[in-house]
Amino acid sequence: VVERADSDVLEVVDQPLVLFDTTVYVVEIEGRTRRFQKKPTGDGVEQYKWLIYDFEHVGICALDDRTLRVRLRHPVPYFLDLMGFYPMFPVHRRCVETHGYPAWTKPENIVSNGPFLLEFRRIRDRIRLRKNPLYWDADHVKLNVVDALAVSSYATMLNLYMTGQADWITVVPSEVIPDLLKRPEGDFRPAPYLSIYYYTLNTTKPPLDDARVRRALALALDKREIVEKVTKAGQAPARSFVPEEISKWTDYTPAQCGEYDPAEARRLLAEAGYGGGRGCPKIEILYNTSEAHKTIAELIQSQWKRALGIDVGLRNQEWAVFLDTLRHKHFQVARSGWGADYVDPNTFLTLFVTGGAQNHTGWGNRDYDRLLEAAQEEKDEKKRLDIFHRAERILLDEMPIIPIYFYVSQSMVRPYVKGYYRNALDYHPLRAIWIKKLEKEAPP
Repeated sequence: VVERADSDVLEVVDQPLVLFDTTVYVVEIEGRTRRFQKKPTGDGVEQYKWLIYDFEHVGICALDDRTLRVRLRHPVPYFLDLMGFYPMFPVHRRCVETHGYPAWTKPENIVSNGPFLLEFRRIRDRIRLRKNPLYWDADHVKLNVVDALAVSSYATMLNLYMTGQADWITVVPSEVIPDLLKRPEGDFRPAPYLSIYYYTLNTTKPPLDDARVRRALALALDKREIVEKVTKAGQAPARSFVPEEISKWTDYTPAQCGEYDPAEARRLLAEAGYGGGRGCPKIEILYNTSEAHKTIAELIQSQWKRALGIDVGLRNQEWAVFLDTLRHKHFQVARSGWGADYVDPNTFLTLFVTGGAQNHTGWGNRDYDRLLEAAQEEKDEKKRLDIFHRAERILLDEMPIIPIYFYVSQSMVRPYVKGYYRNALDYHPLRAIWIKKLEKEAPP
């Protein structure tokens, strides 16, 4: 949903342009002339990751105070969904230019136009939001104050909920899930949404530079054991990278990889020269700090040792360090997850284009890249989705990633909290949430 007043107009002009720029840009940096290109075709030309044009070349302009015109390079069927994605939300230019980052986000400086204003932020306590009386649809915003508590422990979240100090928590400890599912209040109802838990494989380091080894690891992983013994909330084992749930919302049918097959895994590992695990370098699983990630990694460690006879180690890092390790590819296997930004296979499959900012695998495939380029140019929806399917087939054949399971929402929400609905993106805008006071104040 594009959030705007009824009198605003969003005009979209579909005008095809060149998808990938072949221009060589000559830039002087610290007195030295350097040449850059998206996909370098000559000696001495460096690859750039981001290119910011002079704004007169950007296909966005404000025709008047209430009309924004966006000129697209190629067809974008999910364009309106993209406009509702938070990186597209407007920010107050003068505020940013006056205070700079991060000072412009402080409560005393920030200027916003949403349904709530930032009243204060207390480190390790809470963020308080208060209703914005100047919001264009303020009459339909029913909450006056929202406190977002700063809690990282799943057990602490659950305790706050059970003692009446929280109305909504977003995750619960896995060990209590079977009991929560039996609650007569019905306030814990996991539901699938477009998100996947997977492992990233660093294909630049042996033995993971061999696709046979990567496929062996995937086939030796018993995903059903993970969802039944560890996660326990109804997560489904993943045989595709694009979640199967997308078929309920679009006409896309994900490609699939093989099922659990330890015998075939051992054959592939032997074919790669590591029969019975002999001679195979130690493989290390990296995960960010979380009891759930640790438990999953320990189970996968035992599965790989049991099925393949290989030595598997574990390493835990705090989030910021973990991200830096991924960026510099100082890992072998790493825990990963991705949730859809909008309802389209594009939001998943473009992660793994060669050299992509989110592609930490070191893997690249020209045919895969060409298919994604072709999908962006294709105007026929059936053909576009078929192209994505072929690209996903390549991804799952070469296995730079191992799909593990599809997430489900794990929120607990009080019955008197209204306006909360399960959906494909697990997105719940606070402007639509309200509390039915009569139910909240009723005696237990």
